[in-house]
Amino acid sequence: MRRLIPALLALPFLSAAALAQDVLPVEEDQRAVHRVVFSPDGKLLATCGTDTFVRLWDVAAKKQVAKLKGHTGDVNGIVFSPDGKTLYSGELYKHVKAWEVASQKMLKSVEMPGGVYSMAVSPDGKKVYVGSKEPWVYVWDPAGGAEDLPKLRSDNEVSGIAVSADGKLVVHLDGGGEVFLWNGESGELTKRMKHAGYGNAVALAPDGKTVVTGSSDGSVKAWDAATGEPKAGFSCPDLDVRSLVYATNGKLIYAGLADGHLKVIDPATGAVKKDLVITEGPVQSIAVSPDGKLLATGSLDFSVKLWPAPAP
Repeated sequence: MRRLIPALLALPFLSAAALAQDVLPVEEDQRAVHRVVFSPDGKLLATCGTDTFVRLWDVAAKKQVAKLKGHTGDVNGIVFSPDGKTLYSGELYKHVKAWEVASQKMLKSVEMPGGVYSMAVSPDGKKVYVGSKEPWVYVWDPAGGAEDLPKLRSDNEVSGIAVSADGKLVVHLDGGGEVFLWNGESGELTKRMKHAGYGNAVALAPDGKTVVTGSSDGSVKAWDAATGEPKAGFSCPDLDVRSLVYATNGKLIYAGLADGHLKVIDPATGAVKKDLVITEGPVQSIAVSPDGKLLATGSLDFSVKLWPAPAP
């Protein structure tokens, strides 16, 4: 396995040992990576992108174990069911597919009203939230079809969705930088905020109390999920953010940037604790393993990388 030590920036607390990366083998037909996501048990990593495939990787062995075929367009969304038995994937050409993880067989394929840009799942597995190229989040019951789907409105294409651990809060961000907070049980819109520029990324703190968003305007913002107000004391440096995720303990935010950097951010203040150079292309997606020990990143430079999650 080839090991890489990325370049270091001049931050006094940055250690080279913490940056050792495992670069998963790039397959000949692999292209730009749009999403990466760990299975609930942390044993598998699923990735997708412009090559139309959904790939499954064995995290411990650091090798591809399956290539799921059936999509015909860019695959922009993937999410595991909470029990890890099913993987859902969605493509730009409207189809959402359900795969049985154990057998890697396609269980179902349904056509959405619009192309898929993002996805999330409720904690009970009964709702798959499908963010569309059309200005809607479709709420799909994976036990049924795609007729007369409940919808959460948006103003533009839906670039990101996050769901709280109890399923009571659903957040989505759209291309116009609008942030929508929904009651996950009633489907009622509770708050709406504005982040200037094109909305690229949204993440929800593990305790459900804070929403962070990243935009093409070069900023990361933090919002109180109860009031919709900007978080007091949070001021993050200008960052061209493509992806955001919280550490599992909520004590850090990881931000993937357009220039291949990954910033480690203090969620209380917005201060950048570490600055890592991790790819040669935009960091489109970041995932944290369930135990919080590993990060996975997917990039437009075709790479998928696994590495120890940086500590504060």
